[in-house]
Amino acid sequence: MLFPVRGVPISCFSLFSALDRPMLYGIALAAAELDAEVIAYYVETQLLTNEAAIKAVAKEKPSLARRILAWVDSVLAKLGNDNAEQRAFLTQVREQYRAALQEGGASEGTAYAIGKTTSGKPFVEIEKNILAGVPMDEWVSVVKRNLKAKYPDGVPVGNDRIAIDNSSRGEMTFSTYIRRLYKNDAALAADKLRITNNADEIVLATTDWVGEEPKHPRKDDIVEFARGNVLLRVGQNDYTASVIVGTLRNGSLRLYDILALKPSSFSKKRLAQLKTQTHCWEPSGLHQSLLIIV
Repeated sequence: MLFPVRGVPISCFSLFSALDRPMLYGIALAAAELDAEVIAYYVETQLLTNEAAIKAVAKEKPSLARRILAWVDSVLAKLGNDNAEQRAFLTQVREQYRAALQEGGASEGTAYAIGKTTSGKPFVEIEKNILAGVPMDEWVSVVKRNLKAKYPDGVPVGNDRIAIDNSSRGEMTFSTYIRRLYKNDAALAADKLRITNNADEIVLATTDWVGEEPKHPRKDDIVEFARGNVLLRVGQNDYTASVIVGTLRNGSLRLYDILALKPSSFSKKRLAQLKTQTHCWEPSGLHQSLLIIV
């Protein structure tokens, strides 16, 4: 059956033949209003609960899957440690979308903040400014709270999971490196803190990993480091940076820091625009729609 939404071209519903019900994706804005009840029904019964539907969206329309994932992340960040039942449900949804996007082709930059340069290298675009309107003396506390809320279970990478724990939060916000930035280059310090909001994409986009032994006796349980390189775009600023992951005595992994930001310059590869015969609306504000629905 087709959902009856006034003024919507039939072709806009025929995006996922693998689904039992057609995907409500397109609305001709000049001819129709948004039928919230239809979208609410589909979101509730398919896009947040149906694994097959999630995989189909990630495969056929990864941009839509990334937007849903971004919305889930934003809600989890707002929940904090409250609403344990909702957090457990949304955490499961987040893992399903991440797994589906990776399965659909992580090498194509499927994480929603990962792009490609014109030379084919991945980079992470930091769009959200988590420090907007925050006084400098509150930067550390705001970033620590955000990291704890957004990554309570760390970052999944393949079959492994990289923890972002209290040690990670302390190192990323108050290491010798960033304390020097606080004193000498507040703007760079701010960018260094802003990138923590995309820690998961940064880990996924990092390349050229090499193993390193600790350079001095350690008081913690890290026995080895892995260091990689990543490209970052923070607002109008481009950087190269180092990502460091520690291996603990028990074999588990911990994100140690993202540091050594150096100015760089690169251009984003532009993907060819999808050509269609009808004008369908891809909900760039999908997360706003879902906030109304959920």
